[in-house]
Amino acid sequence: SSRPWGQGSDKKRSSSMDEHTPSGKYRLRVKLWEGSRPVVWRGVAEDSDDPVVVKQPIDQKDADRIRNEAATGERLRGLPGVREVLGLEEGARGPALRLAWVDGETLTQWREERTPSLMERLAMAESVARTLAGVHDRGVVHRDLGASNLLVEKRGDVQLIDLGLATARKRAQVDLSGAADLTGTLRYM
Repeated sequence: SSRPWGQGSDKKRSSSMDEHTPSGKYRLRVKLWEGSRPVVWRGVAEDSDDPVVVKQPIDQKDADRIRNEAATGERLRGLPGVREVLGLEEGARGPALRLAWVDGETLTQWREERTPSLMERLAMAESVARTLAGVHDRGVVHRDLGASNLLVEKRGDVQLIDLGLATARKRAQVDLSGAADLTGTLRYM
């Protein structure tokens, strides 16, 4: 059975009916992720009940990454295969990043429940490669590409998510003398 993004994780989840983004335009409903990264919520727009994802920081490092994700999302706006950034709100607790809801699950979760054919895997790899080519054409390097940062929609399309570590291509040059400063998921580097 299909699990919405985040429900298969072992991170703490809880519900809240009283939390709002700083503008009050979005109600936060279900905590999808809480751990060593920003807190990620599924929310709804107060005026339409349209689902959204909202990220809120747990520390200054998260706040910086959320602002970076907002700026990177603007740079990639309209690019097929990249989850849309809807806006950034600043509040007393820091930034709140609103993102389009993708009805699907992470590639990690998707692989646990299916045995895709070779043709399905090749089509998915081609889709991800096409998206990454577009990202790179706009001068951005994701820096944390992995199965947990790819969402597979119910219809099979793949969306690239989590642009918090992304950087402009010029700044992405690896300086091996600063290897301790590398960020991302080592398994996928």
